[in-house]
Amino acid sequence: MRSFEREFPDLFLRIHRNALVARARLSGLERQPDGSTQVQVRDCGDRLLVSRRHLSEVRRWLRETDRVARPVRDQPEPRRLPDQIQ
Repeated sequence: MRSFEREFPDLFLRIHRNALVARARLSGLERQPDGSTQVQVRDCGDRLLVSRRHLSEVRRWLRETDRVARPVRDQPEPRRLPDQIQ
């Protein structure tokens, strides 16, 4: 796994000592009642455990990606009702 991490740092993010996740598939974090944190993976119903050691890096990456991924959009024009409704 280390070789994948070193060879493709733009593609994979380590979330645990035994787990890498494709950066393009990360969609968010979920805090569990027991205090652990799991990562949400796009197009996959499973949640994967994020180690405390790697949690800050995962959070940082998600924050940076969120800023880049959300372009500022113009507000849509409000819908207008017809003058007379019969």
